[in-house]
Amino acid sequence: MASIGTNTMISQMRERKRLRQTQLWHLTELSAVTLSRFDNNHQSPYLNTFDNLMSSMKLPVDTFFCPYLEDVTTDILVLRDKLLHELEWAADDPMALDKAKDILGRFNNMKNFHAGINRQFVISCSASIGIIEGMIPADIISLVKDGIAITYPEYDPNTFEGDMLLFEEPNLIHNQALAYAKSGDSSTAVTLLNRIATGLTRLPQDDRDKERMLAPILLSLSRLLTEAGEHDQALETCEAGNKVSLRRNKGKYTPDFMYMKVQLLQHLGRQSEIKDLLKPIYFGFIAMGRQKRAKEILAFAKDINMELETYGAENLLSQRPEAVFERGEPVTCNSVGELIFKLREAANISQGELCKGICSVSTLSKIESGATKQGSVYHLEAFMQRLGRNIDYYFNTFLSNDDFKEKQMRDEVRTRQVNRQFDDAENLLKELEKKKAYQRGVNQQFVKLSKAGIYSNRNSYDATHKEMLMDAWRITRKDKDIDDITAIRLTNYELLLLNSIAINLCANGQINKGLRIFEDLQNNIKHFYVDGTEKMRTYPLVSYNYSKNLGSVDQYCKILDISDEGLNLCIQYGDLRRIAGLAVNKAYALFELGQDEKSVPYFAIAHYVSGLFSRVENQRRARKYAEERLGIVFS
Repeated sequence: MASIGTNTMISQMRERKRLRQTQLWHLTELSAVTLSRFDNNHQSPYLNTFDNLMSSMKLPVDTFFCPYLEDVTTDILVLRDKLLHELEWAADDPMALDKAKDILGRFNNMKNFHAGINRQFVISCSASIGIIEGMIPADIISLVKDGIAITYPEYDPNTFEGDMLLFEEPNLIHNQALAYAKSGDSSTAVTLLNRIATGLTRLPQDDRDKERMLAPILLSLSRLLTEAGEHDQALETCEAGNKVSLRRNKGKYTPDFMYMKVQLLQHLGRQSEIKDLLKPIYFGFIAMGRQKRAKEILAFAKDINMELETYGAENLLSQRPEAVFERGEPVTCNSVGELIFKLREAANISQGELCKGICSVSTLSKIESGATKQGSVYHLEAFMQRLGRNIDYYFNTFLSNDDFKEKQMRDEVRTRQVNRQFDDAENLLKELEKKKAYQRGVNQQFVKLSKAGIYSNRNSYDATHKEMLMDAWRITRKDKDIDDITAIRLTNYELLLLNSIAINLCANGQINKGLRIFEDLQNNIKHFYVDGTEKMRTYPLVSYNYSKNLGSVDQYCKILDISDEGLNLCIQYGDLRRIAGLAVNKAYALFELGQDEKSVPYFAIAHYVSGLFSRVENQRRARKYAEERLGIVFS
């Protein structure tokens, strides 16, 4: 079973420096046996050894540590999330840009952000703002070089290896490329972006890091290639980028990639392929509250003499909802075990409650006290989820390559299921089941949950499906009935299990029981889940299924409330994929309440946005209601 530890970072840094163990041995005067033990995670170095290793590789010591773990409170994590969120909107929204600059100023006034990785994060965000505000390209390039030098002193834009990049380096080089492009050196910009994209594709890196970095990089690359007249290559890059957006970003960048594709098709004289794309793109931007971009689509259509029917969508709310970031009480810590202990104390829950069904109380005690290694990555993931927090913000710096690969495989299983590629999902599950760690505990629960999902899609929500789910539930909750979940802390797998059990109950006539579980689930997530990112994993899914099944008991006003909550969260976090389903639920409720005109744009959003993902069920539902009830036929 893999464990989280800093040792794996030694080998990663050594490999990036192109140093063999023997070379590092001579530089540090440590024995080859000791270095081998560090590399293989068999021994942990003391702090003075950290200093020696980092100094020998010409790296600052805090490069070795998670940037927000040591001597930093959760308040800083909240600010970090807010800054990144505002930066995502800053190019389209002057208010978001002002907020980002204000938060950046607060970081600059913090003593913890004057050096090391934290300083690199500040420089990366400063460069992003500089690009938006039109800072002199040479100044941005200089700023970026200062940021990269913190963790990559020997960085050379002409020779770097993209898959060796860590921390904020990909974002910094992305901004460097954009600055070169602004200065007229598009060739260098394209080369840089190609190297980053190639590296990130190869890197055994967590998918959420790719969400934040790879898709925007490919979008910038396709734009630069378009400007350079490399239309065929730009189209290929655009298609690749959209696959990343659909698979890894829940469609966040899909309207942008599709708009780029339309422009390229126009350049290539392939106008016949444009017609069916413009409406989904328009409604995609509308669904995400990006009215400015939606207007660009209307202008583009007008320029090529095409008329777009908007169905009144231009009158929908144009202001994006404010994202709420919460992390509870501030926590300062110096180790993973101490972090778990302090978060548990702040949440006022016992060791027994935290580790129920995951591990023994004695194991958790050893982790918290530092008497044992920091523990299995699978246990720590489950602990953090029960504490309402996203593990990635705290531990991803320390994950080994094997841990990363297994996380990718688990995420890939979910992705394959969503895309109805069930044979592929089963093959991945078979690979995971060969590993000892997946033959028991929370990992076995993941396997059983995934198998139940595949079964229900191939067969139905029958008694066999329910028993498969209950079998998985009992792995961590042997003594807890599904009717009593309001006051217990749940892992992500447990939330998904309960969501599926509620669907099964509703499908088999136990509507009231299923709806009660949905309501309890929503309250549980609201009450216990502190991180917005962790909340985002399941809340829109539960909102969609809850609001859909409320239609069976004609609770239309409640459908509006539930679907609106889910839609707001999807807009905040850029989840275009879930928006379509929630929109059709809202449209249905508005129609049933006699608000026909208000329902039309939501039916249109549901229909056209579903088309971006080939989600036939939602598209069919929207088309059927619109045609039968409103007499509207979507083209």
